[in-house]
Amino acid sequence: MRRTLTTTEATLDRRVITAREAESMLGIPASSIRAWASQQRLFAVSIDADGSRWYLLADVLALREMTRRRARHARPSRCSTARSQ
Repeated sequence: MRRTLTTTEATLDRRVITAREAESMLGIPASSIRAWASQQRLFAVSIDADGSRWYLLADVLALREMTRRRARHARPSRCSTARSQ
């Protein structure tokens, strides 16, 4: 069964931001946004006359969440594997 989007979700779905806006609004470094784009993990939906790339806010938020989850699972355990002699 298909779920209908709420007004907030529909607005979020269409909202676009630049890497610089993502940095100031969300605390995601602009360099991370650009790296994700160069790795083809994030795609610009538009490029303006100045060459600024515009990304869907929903895509940026989803990728940030995936990155956070991956980082949580990749953290090493607190026990040291080195043995003292």
